[in-house]
Amino acid sequence: MILATGATRQIRKTNRLINLMLLGFLLTSSPAHCTEKKPNNTSTNKKQQQTNTNVMKKVLIIGMDPHTIDFTNPEIPQGLTIEKIEKGANATLEKLNSMGYDAELFLIKTGDNDLGDLTEHLHHGSFDGVVIGNGIRGLKTNFILFEKIINVVHTHAPKSKIIFNSLPTDTDEAVKRWL
Repeated sequence: MILATGATRQIRKTNRLINLMLLGFLLTSSPAHCTEKKPNNTSTNKKQQQTNTNVMKKVLIIGMDPHTIDFTNPEIPQGLTIEKIEKGANATLEKLNSMGYDAELFLIKTGDNDLGDLTEHLHHGSFDGVVIGNGIRGLKTNFILFEKIINVVHTHAPKSKIIFNSLPTDTDEAVKRWL
């Protein structure tokens, strides 16, 4: 008799568990929970826009101030001008911003070893990524400056990804690689 009572209790527990699972299934698959999402639904679009705004990655691009570059330096490619650099920098910012990044440019004057302005800029913004341009990295004359910039970014923006482009025209690809 004891065996039958134990078996009966087990069957009742199993039946209750099955009933709870069925109830849960019915509740989650009810019409109230299975609303069809319409692609042009205004509230859905607003929610997506808010989500995109909340996840917008902030990028700082550090480059050389073209107004201070010595274009007679043999390390500088021939034909490079202030106008070409400015046009390229603006195009890069526009492209990154159109891709949904919040990108901004920080320029360093040639020969400037005081990075206090960069330090302050990093403190005022929380950057997901910091791009250090090839005009800083690629020139032997900027080697010490490059090291200093790396250390300032590492110290004052430790959560930021440090990003390198290979050309000014592929900055967006470099950013997408890390963010």
